[in-house]
Amino acid sequence: MDSVVAVVQVEEEAAPDVGNSEIIETHGGTSVSGVNQLKERYLRLSCKRKRKCMEEVSMNHLRILVADDEEKIRQAIGIYLRKEGFTVGEAVDGEEALKKFRSEPWDIIILDVMMPIMDGVKVCEEIRKSSTVPIIMLTAKNEEVDRILGLETGADDYMGKPFSPRELVARIKAASRRVSTGSVPDQHILNFIGMRMDLLNRDVFVLDEQIFLTPKEFDLLSILARSPRRVFSREQLLSVWGFDYYGDVRIVDTNINRLRDKLRVPGAPSFVSTVWGRGYKFEVIETE
Repeated sequence: MDSVVAVVQVEEEAAPDVGNSEIIETHGGTSVSGVNQLKERYLRLSCKRKRKCMEEVSMNHLRILVADDEEKIRQAIGIYLRKEGFTVGEAVDGEEALKKFRSEPWDIIILDVMMPIMDGVKVCEEIRKSSTVPIIMLTAKNEEVDRILGLETGADDYMGKPFSPRELVARIKAASRRVSTGSVPDQHILNFIGMRMDLLNRDVFVLDEQIFLTPKEFDLLSILARSPRRVFSREQLLSVWGFDYYGDVRIVDTNINRLRDKLRVPGAPSFVSTVWGRGYKFEVIETE
C-alpha cells in the first residue's frame, strides 16, 4: 500500500524545539489517532508553557511584608526578595506590622517572633482573626517548643536564625503556590456580581457606581469580602479599631448597618448578612 502523508499545521503556540508542523507517515490510510495525538501533544506543551508563564507573573507580583526589629535582617531579606521581583514593605515592630497589614494588601507576611511593643506571635494571632494570608515566622529561638508555638498560633512556616535567604525565597514561593488557584487574578481587585473592590486605592463600586465609605467601613468590608461566606464575630471585626480598643463592641453593629445602607441594591439580597448569635459574613450573589 502507498504511504499517505498527513501534514498537521499547528496554529496554537508551538514548542520552540518542535516547529510549527509535523509529518506523520502511515501505511494503509490516514491515521486519525496519530493526528489527534499530535494535536494533544502540542496543546499539552502549550498549556505547560502558559502555566509556567502565569506562575512567573504571579510570583513577580507578590507583595511581601517583612517585620523584624533588626535593620540588618530587614535589609538582607529585602535585597534578596527585590532581586526576585517582589514588592517589599518593612515594619520595625509588631504594632507597625499590624497597622501596615490592615492598611495595605499583602500576599505573604514574614514575622520575627521577638519584636518590641507586640511580638510576632501576638501579631500572628491578630492577623488570623481576619485573614488567611501566608505567614512565615523567624526567630533566634530555634527550640522545638517555640516552633510549635508559632505554628499553633496560625503560622504557615517557621525558620530559625541564622537562615539562608535563598531558602527563605524558596519557602515564600512554596507558600504562594499552595494558595494559588492556578490563575493570575489581580490580588488588589475583588470582583463580585454587582460589586467591585480596589483594595490598593480603597475604592468600592456597586453596579459600576462608586460608593464612598469611611475608613472603618472600608476596613470592615475588606475583612469580610476577602473571605466570602466566612462568619466573623463582633470581637474579630473589632480588630479594625486596634488591638488596644476597649470601647463598646456594638460599634461594629453600627458601622455594619451603615455599610449595608450604602451597599444596598433595590430588590437584591444584602452583601453583608447577619448570622444570629455568631456575627456577620459577606454573601456572594449566585447566578442562575
